[in-house]
Amino acid sequence: MVNLLAGRTTHPAFRIYHTAWQAADWLFPPNCTGCGKFGFRWCPDCEKEIQAIPLPFCPVCNQSVSRPGKCNNCRAENPAFSTLRSLGSYTGPLRKAVLQIKYRHDVGVCEIFAFKLLNLVESNQWSVDQVIAVPLAPQHKKNRGYNQAELLAKPLAWLLNIPFASDAVRRIKQTGSQVGKNAVQRKANVENAFVANPEQVSGKCVLLVDDIATTCATLNECSKALINAGASQVFAVTLARAILSQDSLDQLKILGFQPNTQPTLSGG
Repeated sequence: MVNLLAGRTTHPAFRIYHTAWQAADWLFPPNCTGCGKFGFRWCPDCEKEIQAIPLPFCPVCNQSVSRPGKCNNCRAENPAFSTLRSLGSYTGPLRKAVLQIKYRHDVGVCEIFAFKLLNLVESNQWSVDQVIAVPLAPQHKKNRGYNQAELLAKPLAWLLNIPFASDAVRRIKQTGSQVGKNAVQRKANVENAFVANPEQVSGKCVLLVDDIATTCATLNECSKALINAGASQVFAVTLARAILSQDSLDQLKILGFQPNTQPTLSGG
């Protein structure tokens, strides 16, 4: 991890953050978030088991499709974000890591994943002005004690050496969890749920960060709020991308879409 910092201009806060986690690893050796192996926050074996999004995939929403080009969902209704990219499919050790971060307070691995998200941003050659995390509903954040998207977004902003705008977007609708909801319910659950601050985002190219994309309903609604507040463009990154099951694709047809994706894996 130290070598990844060599020659890179990062925010001083990241150096402190990085050093603090190194000290914690030395004092209290961790167990791998993906498999439990002693001495790693994220071990090489779990890294190798990250499954790339199956090709071909939609150039906009990163969903696996049966033929090259945009998926029919993005053809029917362009998302408010320009492009979404994820580290891998929501399966195996990556799925375990997302769940551990979200529900087991296993947050040390967020620093490691911030580096991986950095590589994703740089490989796509996005030029962004600020980083924003998808905000949790206030009650959810109170119950959990933190926003997992923010734990990824803040160190990523430090690595990119650009501002992290912690309060640029707010949830103004008390939404329920998206877990267990179908595509129609997810869309309705987060519709008009966000508002962005024009003073912070107007004219800015925003990098929006979340832990997982399933139907992209949350990312899309958050991006809409940013665009409506004057953001020039929104790019999105997540740790994982759920490959929609046939049941989810059937639900999307209710919304008027004709998906051309093939069912492979079910997401959360």
